[in-house]
Amino acid sequence: MLSAYIIEKRKRKDQNVVSVIGLEDNKNKYSDFTCCFRSNNGETIVEHVRSLEHHVFSYENSPFRRVQYTCPLPMMSKSPKWVSITTAFNKTCNKDAKYYVAVQTPSQGELAVCTTVLYGSLSANLLLEWFEVQRVLGVDKVISYTKNLNDDAMKVLEYYESLGLTDIIHVAGFPTRDKDIRLSDNTDRVWINQEVFALDCHTRMYGYKYVMGIDRDEFVVPNIRKYGFSLKRVLDELIDSSTAGFLIKPNIHITTRKPYNESSSLFIRKYLNGTIPVYDRLKYVHVPSRTHIASPSLHYFNPEDGFKRYVVSPTDVTLHHYRSCQKYFGKLFNSDSTNEEERKLNKYDTAVSTCQTIPQFKQNDIEIIGQNIETRVLKLRHELNITKLLV
Repeated sequence: MLSAYIIEKRKRKDQNVVSVIGLEDNKNKYSDFTCCFRSNNGETIVEHVRSLEHHVFSYENSPFRRVQYTCPLPMMSKSPKWVSITTAFNKTCNKDAKYYVAVQTPSQGELAVCTTVLYGSLSANLLLEWFEVQRVLGVDKVISYTKNLNDDAMKVLEYYESLGLTDIIHVAGFPTRDKDIRLSDNTDRVWINQEVFALDCHTRMYGYKYVMGIDRDEFVVPNIRKYGFSLKRVLDELIDSSTAGFLIKPNIHITTRKPYNESSSLFIRKYLNGTIPVYDRLKYVHVPSRTHIASPSLHYFNPEDGFKRYVVSPTDVTLHHYRSCQKYFGKLFNSDSTNEEERKLNKYDTAVSTCQTIPQFKQNDIEIIGQNIETRVLKLRHELNITKLLV
């Protein structure tokens, strides 16, 4: 188990529940579960109740799968402090405190961002630009999970934590039998680790009006000429009472191509050109109270019954994804991967095979944002003594 949160009833007929998040063995299949609760003094077991739901998310080659249990609150306590899960009904609840996790209350606010775990040699320079973009666009809170992150990047996080823009959560010893969490190689085992922290973040921020799921090389940007710099404004307009949220296709800024402006002091302006929007690693913004509590992943979410989800128009919101050339880009940008309207709009109607020939276009909204944050970024680089500017 990683964490547990009290989820207040989403509909008048529903009861409040405790959502328990963690990993379980991908080989074993369980058919029944029991939720065990402990009282505030940590000694007395209140009672054990049958789990209402059990949701899994897995990758074939990972030894674990992501899991979320939904537990009804016990009749003897409407505010339990500790919870555990057993894999059979009527099984005795363990009295040892090490088998329990604390029950937390989700945070509340307007607009939050959930992202993947930050680790290793992540560029402090790009991280600084990323946070300044979030600040300018009106994001209220970013949850920052870290694991063995370099000192310069940690200085950036600690600065924004001091402003209240981010909460830093250090990842250590989870799961306990796999303490050396691997996050750097492109394997199913790594991605299931990232998925479980993504789910924890979205549940942690359940009390927020809107939550975005993006990475630190991605920027969700409103049409500035239409909505100004306010993400909240565009979300209030696009997400009506029947909508749980929307998916966003990315414009890809290929960072192994020749830069648009080699001399720019900002990374996002150096690689200012981006492709047309494509169906590749879509990200999203959603309303947590209208989203199935077990569903948010790195790239997708499922609405609750009665709510809808859609792919947003790039004329309203754009996802700018900065990444190196990938082998599959040739196929991705084949004319069959875009619809006729997009091809006419961008005068693009030819198959391509290499990143050097993929059409890219100047991204004016990124240029405007870059101009807005440049002075502050340069000042903060000096104040935080961020000298290594390579990404």
